[in-house]
Amino acid sequence: AGIEVDILADGRLDLPDDVLSRLDFVTASIHSGFSQSQGQIMDRLMSALRNPHVDSIAHPTGRLLGQRDPYQVDIEALARVAAETNTFLEINGSADRLDLTPRAARRAAALGATMVICSDAHSQKDYDNLRLAVGEARRGWLTRSDVANTRCWEEVRRHVKH
Repeated sequence: AGIEVDILADGRLDLPDDVLSRLDFVTASIHSGFSQSQGQIMDRLMSALRNPHVDSIAHPTGRLLGQRDPYQVDIEALARVAAETNTFLEINGSADRLDLTPRAARRAAALGATMVICSDAHSQKDYDNLRLAVGEARRGWLTRSDVANTRCWEEVRRHVKH
């Protein structure tokens, strides 16, 4: 069982730790407060990365192509802490997002972070977005060892924080 939780404006998650502790996989993401300063955005992301129940950060820069610029994220700091805390960074295959960019994913991998490829499916047809996410990973020169969900669940399960 898994869930995507919101990283609130003050850095808290929208579900308590006692609920998150019962899940197999927890993804955290920012869905509001996009105009906050880089320091505030980074504080929110760092809080989620350091949460013992968060296994991945979804759409790390928050961009929506043609609609919203990315919020200010220090990719290097994000990747370093993701590597330190064993938290995956998502490559989101939604055609509206394609977030992380290939360049950011490549840099994150070089800094020791592991990515996870996601379709951002909101309906069955959205599973085709996986092709776009794989394409972004390939453009970033990522290998199987850089992407968590190229592995079997048992291997991923050993990596997650729970």
